[in-house]
Parts: sequence; C-alpha cells; structure tokens
Amino acid sequence: MTDDKHDGIGGYFRMSVVALGALFWVWFLWQLSADQTRGEIENQYATRDYAERTEESISNFCMTLPDADKTDCIEKAIESRRKEQRNERDLNAQETMARWTWVMGGIAGIGLIVSLIGIGLIYVTFKETRRAADTGREANEIARSSSERQLRAYVGVERIFVKTKAVGQVTVGEVVVKNFGQTPAYNYHLASHLVIWETGGDEHLLNVPSQPNMRTSDLQPSASSLAYPRAPNILTQEILDRLNAGTSVIYLVGRIDYEDTFGNPRVTRFRVRNDNQCKGSETHLCDEGNCST
Repeated sequence: MTDDKHDGIGGYFRMSVVALGALFWVWFLWQLSADQTRGEIENQYATRDYAERTEESISNFCMTLPDADKTDCIEKAIESRRKEQRNERDLNAQETMARWTWVMGGIAGIGLIVSLIGIGLIYVTFKETRRAADTGREANEIARSSSERQLRAYVGVERIFVKTKAVGQVTVGEVVVKNFGQTPAYNYHLASHLVIWETGGDEHLLNVPSQPNMRTSDLQPSASSLAYPRAPNILTQEILDRLNAGTSVIYLVGRIDYEDTFGNPRVTRFRVRNDNQCKGSETHLCDEGNCST
C-alpha cells in the first residue's frame, strides 16, 4: 500500500515537471516568434526610413553640386545607405541566430533531461521487476517448503520400553518406530542399543550406534517398525540391586536414518532412560539427545 502511494506521488511529480517544462518552452517559442515578427516589421520600417534618408541626402546635398558631380554623389549616397542597411540586417540576422541557438540548446537540454528521466524510469522498472521476481521466488519457495512439510515423511519413536529385566537373562528393550507423515520414508534403517550406566555418569559419552539393527527398507505412511536392542551382558543380581537402588540406569539410545519423498536425507535421534523412578518397564526422555531433521 505504501509503495503504491509513493509510486503515485512520484508519477504525479514527474508529470508536473514535464508539463511545466512544456509550458515554459511553448511560452519561450511564442516570445521568439513574436521577436522575429517584430524584427521583420522593424526591417520594413528601416527599409522605408533608409529610402527616405537617401532621398533627403540626395536632395539636400547632391542636387546642389554641379551636374558632373551629381551622378557620382547620388551613387555614393545610395551605396552608403545600402551598406548601412546590410549591416543592420546582418546584425538582426545574428540576433535571430543567437535566439535560435538558445532554442536548439534548450531543445537539446530537454532531450537530455527526457533521456535521463527515461533512464531513471528504466532503472526503476528494472528494480521493481527484480523485486517482483524476488518476491515471486520467495513465495514459490515458501509454498514449496510448506508443501514439503505437509507431504514429507516424519519417522519417529512411537514408544520405547524395557521388555525384559530379570536376573540371569539379557536385558532387552523394545523400540517401536512409526512413519507419521503422508508419504513413504525411503532407505529407512534404525540403529539402537541398550546400555546400563552408572548414575551421575556423563550421558554425552553414550555413543549412538553406527550399525543398524535391521536392513534398509521403505516405511510406508502410518506403518511401524520394531527393534529389540539388547544389553551386552546377562543381568546379575548385583546390577539389578544397583538399578533398584538408583545407582545405575538403563539407557536406550538410537538413530533413525531415512530419505523423504523429495530426496532429502532425514535423521531422528533419541535417548530415554529407565531408572528407579519409572514404573516397571516405562521410560522417560532424557534432557538431551532427542532431535530430528
């Protein structure tokens, strides 16, 4: 709205400048034409005046001379007046040429101004066109990104719990992964593991496994996939006591890799814990280690 208002004001200003310039030059040309007309009238009067003055000079001076000198005197008087008339006409012609030189210079100046205005308008048009193109590209990018967000696959953890936690057995977890998006997830694979960690240990040292628990496959929309990460050793009574006392914690850590339907690689990381604050096999998210792209 503001840009349109500024463009309208700028257009009115340019039109006003052009109109005032045109009016000025119409007035100037009218004055020049009037001066030229006055000059022609003055030349006519001057011609008649020269004739009268020549006749007067001949009557007052030449006619008083002897007959032998009259002819020569009359010719000199006529030639003298003609010379004066030519000089005055030359002067008038020079003045007229000077006026027309100003006119031509003014026209050239107007042409230069018009050219500069044209260049400015071309620049403004180019700038506005580029801005419109950039706006269009941004709008297309926003629309494309929005469409991708709506249609892409979203693969994440639906639930995680400790499946087996008994003395003499290997502790096993269960990870249920689901595609919550509207399109398939391609080249999907999950890498996860279960580890028993001492309380107070640095969770950042828990390495995300690099080897997947399953072969690469495609995960359709609303489809689920299961993984069963296992502890490396059999659960002993001592370890179970530490778990119950809260001095040790069971962590389930993993990484989900896939590609969406637009060919973009996606990653989801998760980290949950099962400690003495959880009921049975339940887990809860850790403060860090959970993210997705």
